[in-house]
Amino acid sequence: MSFLSSLFESSVKVNIELENENEREKIQVKEKNGKLVEYPLFIGNEDVNGVVKLTYPGKPYEHMGISLEFVGEIITPHNEPFPFVKLSFEIQPAGFLDKNIEFPFSFPQAEKSYETYRGQNVRLGYFLRVKVVRKLFPALVVNKEIWVHNYQIEPTVNNEISMEVGIENCIHIKFEYNKSKFSLNDVVIGKVLFLLVRTRIKYMELSLIRKETIGQSPTAEVYTKSFGATEIMDGAPIKGEVLPLRIFLSQYDLCPTYYNVSNKYSVRYYLHLVLFDIDDRRYFKQQEITLFREEPGTPRPSCALTSLDDYRKEHKIKHHHKSRQEKKEEKPKEDEEPKEDEEPKEDDEEVN
Repeated sequence: MSFLSSLFESSVKVNIELENENEREKIQVKEKNGKLVEYPLFIGNEDVNGVVKLTYPGKPYEHMGISLEFVGEIITPHNEPFPFVKLSFEIQPAGFLDKNIEFPFSFPQAEKSYETYRGQNVRLGYFLRVKVVRKLFPALVVNKEIWVHNYQIEPTVNNEISMEVGIENCIHIKFEYNKSKFSLNDVVIGKVLFLLVRTRIKYMELSLIRKETIGQSPTAEVYTKSFGATEIMDGAPIKGEVLPLRIFLSQYDLCPTYYNVSNKYSVRYYLHLVLFDIDDRRYFKQQEITLFREEPGTPRPSCALTSLDDYRKEHKIKHHHKSRQEKKEEKPKEDEEPKEDEEPKEDDEEVN
């Protein structure tokens, strides 16, 4: 135990400091262990500058070479990390470290083609990595991760979505959405038109689904995550009825759509609409949409409400709409008498 302890204490200490790190914007991320960690944010191919500080342990420290790398890598299940970017500097050749060293570094316009991504089973990250190669022991490796965002301009072509689906002699509905490409702070606005209703619909839910695809077909693995199913209708619709739809994307922790990142993975989003009938049969339809990250402060239409709070203020809504599960979990209040001026409300069977 004392021998191992002495080896640990005699190891060189490595510290990686970024230029103006304290002033740089930070991204707070909740790791899988539940801890919140902050990462410095870089935009696009921004320069990555800083200094590596090596503190020698009080006596000459023998090594087989010390290097600094800027690495972008993808980590997927059952595979070794895949580096798609790798730049390196030699800090010191093989020899002895007999004094403290400060090594300034600069990676000008370091390639950062993809955004940092933390998915269900995929991770894409950028690291500053110092390696101290040792003679008899595995290399000492110290990582400092940075977070990367890439801004995009809204596509000039952004068509509306309109489609009709149904089951013969049962139900026939039409979906319409105001566009097909949305920024991460946008609002999805649409409507459902009931053209034929010959089955008794109980309620309807709308949710946003993310599909994370790893690998290529036919061996691709797909992992699905649903973001907040919202009950948008409770009760049976009638022929000719029009139901408005609205989803505030800013309330969810989303990333842009990614297509075939380094032939390793893709991330796609779908609007998922589900109807439930009185026999608990489900009728659903998915429509793919594209998400992109817009630069903060980009002018939006003056009439656009991009947050759920703004919408509630505009329409003077004090309480959120309760989901079917929340209604089930509510306990009836006992010993509560109705107010004298309040008349009992009956459930509406038909919406005018």
